Amino acid sequence: MKKLLTLIVLSVCVLSIYAQFNGTIHFKKIKDGVESEFTYYVKDDKVRVEEKDSQGNVKGIMLVDLTKESVIAISPQRKLYMDATNKRVQQPVKPKIEKTKNHKKIAGYDCVQWNAYYPQEDAEITYWVTEDRSFDFFDDLLRVLNRKDKIARYFLTAKDIEGCFTMEGIEKSLTDGSEKMKLTVTSVKKEDLDDSLFEVPDGYQKFEK
Repeated sequence: MKKLLTLIVLSVCVLSIYAQFNGTIHFKKIKDGVESEFTYYVKDDKVRVEEKDSQGNVKGIMLVDLTKESVIAISPQRKLYMDATNKRVQQPVKPKIEKTKNHKKIAGYDCVQWNAYYPQEDAEITYWVTEDRSFDFFDDLLRVLNRKDKIARYFLTAKDIEGCFTMEGIEKSLTDGSEKMKLTVTSVKKEDLDDSLFEVPDGYQKFEK
């Protein structure tokens, strides 16, 4: 009986240590010299992704349901929404990924440097990854969004990524070392978010393709 109680207590402790992250994550993207800002709003299996331009104006919103594996795109300017679930089949990639012992702090989190190399696409990615293990939503989010960018695709091929989160990702050309894209988290805040953030606002019309 004592052994059973001990196992239960240990299980509860592990679950509390690796509790799912709920809150907001702000990050910026620089691609081809153009900077934009993004925010993830996370609550359980729901994620809201907002993109802002360099002037801080919201360009677009995506509501992602990780359980249903669905994406709804919202246009605040036009007050429209549409199903944006992406089911395209990606070409498989097999980059070489090395996990180093290099560490640095980003947005208050200790991060480990991972490097990915894939000569077939002339790409080298430097990741700074928090192994905090509380970001359970992240790999599922990347799979549901099904992005074409190399930073996302290569990350998903790494082993043991459950709960990890990329605090910084830098894509460079293997040929000349030029920087193609950079994603950097600027702030992370744990908080309880209102359910309305993950719903289509009243008065918005559905756009049919």
